[in-house]
Amino acid sequence: MLFDRIFRFPGRVSLPSRQGGPTRGVARSQALDDSFLSRLRNVTLVSQRKLTSGLTGEHASPRRAHALEFADYRSYTPGDDLRRVDWNAYLRLGQLLVKLADAPERVTLHLLLDTSGSMAWGHPDKFSFARKVAGGLAYVALSHMDAASLIVLRDRDCTRWSRQESSASAAAMVRAINALEPGGTTDLDAALSAYTSLSNHRGIAVLITDLLSPQGYQSGLERLSHAALRPVVIHVLSPEEINPTLEGDLELLDAETGETVQVSVDWGILRRYRRWLREWLNEIEAYCAGRGITYIRVESSHPIEQLLLERLRREKVLK
Repeated sequence: MLFDRIFRFPGRVSLPSRQGGPTRGVARSQALDDSFLSRLRNVTLVSQRKLTSGLTGEHASPRRAHALEFADYRSYTPGDDLRRVDWNAYLRLGQLLVKLADAPERVTLHLLLDTSGSMAWGHPDKFSFARKVAGGLAYVALSHMDAASLIVLRDRDCTRWSRQESSASAAAMVRAINALEPGGTTDLDAALSAYTSLSNHRGIAVLITDLLSPQGYQSGLERLSHAALRPVVIHVLSPEEINPTLEGDLELLDAETGETVQVSVDWGILRRYRRWLREWLNEIEAYCAGRGITYIRVESSHPIEQLLLERLRREKVLK
């Protein structure tokens, strides 16, 4: 939960211990049903930055190459393939012109998944929801000949957990996603900085997180926004975090460190919490907007179909 800011508690807070304690694990994500998968095959990723890989996919490229769909002409230069010369244009104009075409290219989807212990919290828990989002997006990418790379963020590090490049490997990617379990802490600033330092990434980077990083998130998102990527943040919160119903004298247990704090929650505390929550969410939204980052906030109880097929289309992450 988000009570750490209100009570100045250095960590995230899970369920009160008298109500059963923190979530110790999460259930495996249920497989997406066939009818939903068939609808996902009708949408594709949207990249708003130039694509530069030489691999063939289903996305139009700003480059010109020898391909199926005619796009333009350029003057012949020695060494060009004579089969690409438009001889009809030569007979009419007396010029050697080479036919160009749009070269479809492959987009790489980078799924950056926060696996900290706070993601296991909520009903439904945030991590189960995050896994379904990651699995659905990976399926969209792979079913359209794009590549999908799963990056795990934990502690101060990032780890490439899986990379797949064909529609036949979609099931393997989903298995890799479902094998993950949340736990420990994640320093988003450090982990995202480590990720952007690995190489000159290109494509679309989708960060799925609750943004509950005691060290902050701003410098990590700043680094992500400066990379040769289209950055997208899917901010997952649980219904209990949006509208908590706690009251009375409680012992709150940190879901990541195991530390406890004694609190008395009344109407005044809840009012302060909701005011702080609004300010925090507005701050995040403004920060992302100022850096060209697509920001999407969603509750873990939200239907996954609406997120992928409606909300992400409105935000032009999918089309």
